Amino acid sequence: MSGNAAAITDLARLHPSRYMTFTFPNPNPSSRDTLHLCISVLDSPFFSPESSPSPSSPPLTAAMLVPFGRESDWIFSTVEGHTQLMIFFSGSCSSPLSRLILIGNTRSSFPFSCYTKPEAVGSDTSESERNLLPLLLAVCPKSAFDYGIPTVPFLRFEDDVVSLVVVEKTAGPVVGEMVVEDVEISLSSSERLQRRRRLRFRRMPNLVQTQIRIPHHHSGESDVTHGSTGFIVQPYLAAMATGLCLIGPSLDEKVSQTGRRPCVLCLGVGGGGLLSFLQSQLKLDVVGIEADEVVLSISKRYFGLVEGEFLQVHVGDGITIVENWGKTIDRFELQFDAIMVDLDSGDATTGSIAPPSEFIKPTVIAGARRALTENGILVINVVAPLITRNYLSGLLKNLFSDLYEIDSGNSENYVVIATTSGAVESDSCFKTKVKGIIGNNYINSMTKYYI
Repeated sequence: MSGNAAAITDLARLHPSRYMTFTFPNPNPSSRDTLHLCISVLDSPFFSPESSPSPSSPPLTAAMLVPFGRESDWIFSTVEGHTQLMIFFSGSCSSPLSRLILIGNTRSSFPFSCYTKPEAVGSDTSESERNLLPLLLAVCPKSAFDYGIPTVPFLRFEDDVVSLVVVEKTAGPVVGEMVVEDVEISLSSSERLQRRRRLRFRRMPNLVQTQIRIPHHHSGESDVTHGSTGFIVQPYLAAMATGLCLIGPSLDEKVSQTGRRPCVLCLGVGGGGLLSFLQSQLKLDVVGIEADEVVLSISKRYFGLVEGEFLQVHVGDGITIVENWGKTIDRFELQFDAIMVDLDSGDATTGSIAPPSEFIKPTVIAGARRALTENGILVINVVAPLITRNYLSGLLKNLFSDLYEIDSGNSENYVVIATTSGAVESDSCFKTKVKGIIGNNYINSMTKYYI
């Protein structure tokens, strides 16, 4: 039995989290300009072999054509990226997605270093899909035929990347492989392309950890190296900063009475975009904790993070540090006006991207509460199913006064905000400053939990 035949035979049954890649003769070489196709198959990590299909909910197999030129991008060439795609598309499918098949040109033996989006393929896509149907049916699990010949829908991957150049690939002891890349993106609100530098981790390739703008009108090496720092590009970071308005009067009072800047602890540094913004634009004293020393090096070399009197970063396990604070007896000499949590789970199979499950524990929440001032605030970036968000909210309600939520507008990131002594929903100098920089959108979309 040939290797391809053996692979297809082995796919007759569904096995949770099984990932398989093989090549197959292209039934229509002219459509993708290659004699062989790379086929990647992933069975859902959430599929239960004990669950029996029904006519109303048979196991659904779907397929997706990998964009030309991005075959070696981690999004399409790794099990981590494949898993994130499955989770993303599962929400838009009519039935539970049990198997996702990626079909693309064979991957280059050279490292993925650049990409330019080709012109629109046009009607050739539908012809390719028809020619691939026999292969897709052969790769469907046997259970998909229990109620007739299955339909295999083709899903579409769309992002705003027009061109991409890899600046550096490296690896850290905690997050593993990572890539710094310069991209041009197309924004629906503007015809002009926008240049950005961004950081991605292989363990979560579909998630952009950090991105900053690269000005068009500069060509000097320093501008290309550092981009525009101190300004927020990612919407959820703007929503996190907006959450500070809930304690605006308290922050104003601290400045007027002590002359000191309010102090913010950031768990998770990434490229440092949020930290730089809080320090340079909102005039806060910022302390960052990052688990991976290589990530910190990248943030300084490529994203313009600069330490100084009011911005300090440290290497350490932020979750463990905060959890230990909850076990101490003595009060701290230094307490924080705000703790901002921007940590990813590193494992898409959990169904939750942020925060990691290690953070959503009573002992960690208690440590965070203990480290905050009397009028402090805990701000958390949440990318998780509703059940996880509800559990987190339950933990917070046990220790905090009021809870708020901001939808960042991308249907993925929600910012959850917990206050230690209730929010003062009134105007303040700090709130006016935030509105002048970020605008009113996130303030107006803030929702209070009345539970």
